[in-house]
Amino acid sequence: MPVYVLYPLILGVSMVGVYSVSGSMFDLALLMVFGLLGYVMRKLDYPSAPLILGLALGAGMERALRQSLMMSEGSLAILVSRPISAAMLSFALLVLLIPVFGILNKWRLKALEQE
Repeated sequence: MPVYVLYPLILGVSMVGVYSVSGSMFDLALLMVFGLLGYVMRKLDYPSAPLILGLALGAGMERALRQSLMMSEGSLAILVSRPISAAMLSFALLVLLIPVFGILNKWRLKALEQE
């Protein structure tokens, strides 16, 4: 089946399914927002697996963050004061910015070729 037929079909079935489960327009809007996010991620060459992992593991990580913040009495310094957590946060930021660096490098190379 061609892509121009398959994508609208998947979108329509998804919309009907989401609305029939809860009857909520909020859930339908959430479907659209995450669909748009997926489209933007595909266009910017971001992998989708980390997003799916984040959605699956996010609740446990949020609970752990809340516990850490309660132990530190609300201070965010606990996230960067420990060497392992600071290294992991730095690594996560770097991984998020790698596709942006690739796009900037392509633009730079294109500008150099035009000169």
